[in-house]
Amino acid sequence: MCHLSGREAQILHCLTKGASNKLIARELGVAEATIKVHIKAILRKVKAANRTQAAMWAQKHLNRMASDALTAAE
Repeated sequence: MCHLSGREAQILHCLTKGASNKLIARELGVAEATIKVHIKAILRKVKAANRTQAAMWAQKHLNRMASDALTAAE
């Protein structure tokens, strides 16, 4: 499992909603260029070729991590 920073996880979550770089930047209060840097890092870490593949990776892996955490809490 790759290690995403908290900010990268936030941005990846926004990508799963189909948000543009501009919208993510506004929502998080950072520059659009900063979002581009984070997305490049996310793509490298999850071994995705584009933002759609990264969003698909997130749907599969982040949902699994959340369900594992719920199971561990029970």
